[in-house]
Amino acid sequence: MKMIEDEWLEKALNLHPVNIAEERFLKYKRDYDRQTKEILFEKIQRYKDTQFQIIRNEEKNLAKTTVFHIKNELNMMHNEKCKSLEKKEANIMKFLEEKENQLNMGLIEHNQKATKDLIILQQREQELKRNEEIFQQKVKVNLDQISIKEKELAEKLIDVENIKNTELLQVNTEIEKLIN
Repeated sequence: MKMIEDEWLEKALNLHPVNIAEERFLKYKRDYDRQTKEILFEKIQRYKDTQFQIIRNEEKNLAKTTVFHIKNELNMMHNEKCKSLEKKEANIMKFLEEKENQLNMGLIEHNQKATKDLIILQQREQELKRNEEIFQQKVKVNLDQISIKEKELAEKLIDVENIKNTELLQVNTEIEKLIN
């Protein structure tokens, strides 16, 4: 009998206007919290996407400018070396023409000097090739450093996201504490 009275009393209390209003208020609060959480998540997602895009664009622009500067330097070095080689080649050709005119005076001497000049040119050409290879290796190292920095940046972004998530969890726990 006491159980029936307890049940009836509990039903009566649940139908009390204060309990109904409190239940509506809690339902409204839960809906409001859910909506604000969704809005906050959307804003954070938009902000994160925007920041990722900005970072990607900055890295892309940095890489482009670096490659552009390196390419310009390579072209300038190549042009200077070509001009230098053209001057040397012109001097050698002039020298060879003079020697051809003096062929009657010393054909053997002329052949020896031309052979020596050719060897020097080949050594210089090999030296230029080595210098170009060294420069290309430096470019590769720079590109590797850029990729390492991109990886570090990605890790930092993950850390930032983790911090944001922990802060969001703290805010949620504080909200739950306030609700309780």
